[in-house]
Amino acid sequence: MALIKAIIKINGLYYAGEGLETYNSSVKGIGWYDYKTNEISRLKFTEEENAAYITEGNRNLKSTLDKIFQRVQDQEIEFDKIEIIKL
Repeated sequence: MALIKAIIKINGLYYAGEGLETYNSSVKGIGWYDYKTNEISRLKFTEEENAAYITEGNRNLKSTLDKIFQRVQDQEIEFDKIEIIKL
């Protein structure tokens, strides 16, 4: 069985991965934190579909969604519409 490949679109923009800029998160211990400072990366978005981050596999898709919802919980991003587009 082939792995799922998908891109994520939020409010009309494509999720493009994590940027170099960080912020202090309100929650500890999810795995992508610098545990000394609770810093996590801000997310990048693009209008270009070909620049979207491609997530491969169900587990990686869940991990990517967890990252996005952590930023929602931290009030770093808001969304009215989120789409998972299978490739």
